[in-house]
Amino acid sequence: ALFAACLLAVVFYSVYYLSKYARKGIDLKENMQGIKKAIIFGMIIGAWLAIVSFTQAVSITAFFVLAVALGLALLFLAFEKGIRRNFFLKKISISKLDEDEVIATEFLDEGAREKLGLKFKGVFGEEEKARLKKMGIAKVPVYRNMPPFGPFILLGSIVAMVWPDVIGLIFA
Repeated sequence: ALFAACLLAVVFYSVYYLSKYARKGIDLKENMQGIKKAIIFGMIIGAWLAIVSFTQAVSITAFFVLAVALGLALLFLAFEKGIRRNFFLKKISISKLDEDEVIATEFLDEGAREKLGLKFKGVFGEEEKARLKKMGIAKVPVYRNMPPFGPFILLGSIVAMVWPDVIGLIFA
């Protein structure tokens, strides 16, 4: 069920956010690092898919399903930074910052990021809020409106009930 849920979520959210991002206008310069990662992973995944197809470890249908899902995942990886900036990033004031808020530190000003000493997304508590206020930062970029995974667990469970050995169907 979890495998099917993950597969469905990857396909749905990749198509959904890539189409929205394409309509808005893709910024290749902003996404260059992600594009390089996607090319490297694409070569690795392509080699794996070639090995799988030559050894006939999966059926033609399963090969196609995996190739499409992994291809869409690679496209999402390539444009992930632009998608996060355009669809999940919100700037909110420090006073409205919740304790469990995920700060998008990669979108903070570089000077502020260095002073805070954060190199990854972090969760800020009261101490971090006070440090931000001392630094004169009024608004902070946070991730909001992240896509839910719950509906895909339901869909994955339905797939698992219809095809109890869904993984066996793919790798048989």
